[in-house]
Amino acid sequence: MAISEKGKKRYELIVKTALKLFLKNGYEKTSLSDIVAISGGSLSSIYTFFENKEGLFKAIIEQEIDSLIKEIDEKIDLKISHGLEEFLTKFATIIFSIICTKKNISLGKIMMSEGSKNGGKLGRVFLDQILNKIDLVLINFFEKDEIKAKLNPKFTAKFAAKSFIQSVIGVYYYDSLMLNEEPQLSKKEREEHIALCVELFLNGIQK
Repeated sequence: MAISEKGKKRYELIVKTALKLFLKNGYEKTSLSDIVAISGGSLSSIYTFFENKEGLFKAIIEQEIDSLIKEIDEKIDLKISHGLEEFLTKFATIIFSIICTKKNISLGKIMMSEGSKNGGKLGRVFLDQILNKIDLVLINFFEKDEIKAKLNPKFTAKFAAKSFIQSVIGVYYYDSLMLNEEPQLSKKEREEHIALCVELFLNGIQK
C-alpha cells in the first residue's frame, strides 16, 4: 500500500505512541482509543494501517526487533584476535548493557505474555531474530580452530554459548522481568558479576 508523506508521519506517530503505552501499561490495558487520544487522528487510521490492535502490536515488535538487531550488530564488533577470556568479558558486557535496559525488559515482559498467542508466531520471530542471533556470535567464536582446541569437546558450541549467556543475564534479567525495572547494579558490581561468570564458565569448559 502506497503511503503519502503525511501518512508516513501519521503511521510513525501511531507506532511511537503505541509503543510508549504498551511499555507503560501493558498490551491488555492499552486500548486503541488510548493511542488515538495521544497520537491524534482517528481509529480509522489505525484500521487502515494495521487492521486491528494485534496488527499494530506486530508492527511495533517487528520494528523493535530491527532496532535491536542493528544495535547488536553495531556493538558486537569483536575481533578474531581476542583471546577467549577477553572475548567473553567484552561480549558479556555488551549483551548485559543491551538486554538489561528498562525498555528491553518491558518489551520482554510483553513478549512473555503475548508471544505465545496465535501459535507462537510472534514469539518464534523474536527468538529467531534476536536470541538466536546473539547465540550465533558466541557459537561462531567457539568454533574457530584455535578456540575449539582449548575447550572440552563434550560441550557443543551451541550448549556452551547458551549456558554462558544465561549465566550472564539470567538471574538479573528474570528478576527484572518480574519487577519491570532495570537491575540495580553499580558499574563495579556489574564488572564483578561478569568477571565471576567468565571465571565460572572457563573453569567448567576449558580442558
